[in-house]
Amino acid sequence: TDALLDEVKKTIIEPTLKGMAAEGKPYTGVLYVGIMVTAKGPKVVEYNCRLGDPECQIVLPLYDGDVLALFDAAEKGELAKLGAPKAPKGSSAIVVLASAGYPGSYEKGKVVTGIEEAEKNGAQVLHAGTKMVDGKLVTNGGRVFTVAACSAWSVTVQRSKKPWTSLTPLAKRFSSKASSTARTSVRRALQDSQNKEA
Repeated sequence: TDALLDEVKKTIIEPTLKGMAAEGKPYTGVLYVGIMVTAKGPKVVEYNCRLGDPECQIVLPLYDGDVLALFDAAEKGELAKLGAPKAPKGSSAIVVLASAGYPGSYEKGKVVTGIEEAEKNGAQVLHAGTKMVDGKLVTNGGRVFTVAACSAWSVTVQRSKKPWTSLTPLAKRFSSKASSTARTSVRRALQDSQNKEA
C-alpha cells in the first residue's frame, strides 16, 4: 500500500542514505533493500549493492525513462542534471520458479510446459536455468524461470480478472506452493494497480 511504502521510505531508506552520507560515504548506484513485512512493521532482510536478475526484471519495466542515461549519470556523478525520476505507472509482480531441492542438490532435465499459455495472457517468462534437449525445453539449473506480470505492459494484464491463472500450468511443474504463490503475488499487484486507477 502507499502507506507501507511511505513507512519504508521514512524509517528505512532515507535513514540508510543519510547515515552513509553522515559517515562521509554517500552512496550512488543501485541499492536494493529486501523487506519483510511483519506484525511489527517492515524489517530489513538484506541490502544488495547491485541490480540482480529478479530485482531488475521487476523494476525496470516500470521505469519510464532512459535507464542507460541514468546509469551513465550515476557513474559520472551527474544525477542532479537528470532531475527526479517520474513515479512508476502501474504495478508488477515476479515469481521465481526453482527446481526441487534448490538451493541444495536439485533436479535437472524435467520437461517444462505452460510457457505459451502464460505469455498469451500477458506474463513474461524469463529463462535462467533451461536448455533444449531433443526439441524439448527442460530444466538445467536451480533457478529455472522468473515469471513477471506488469500492469503497464498490456490491456490483458491490466484489465483481466484472472491473469494469474495462466501461471498455474507452468508453476505446477515445480510445486503446488509455487503455483499458489504465483497466483497470489500477481493478483495483489493487479488489485493494487486497479485500486490506484479507481
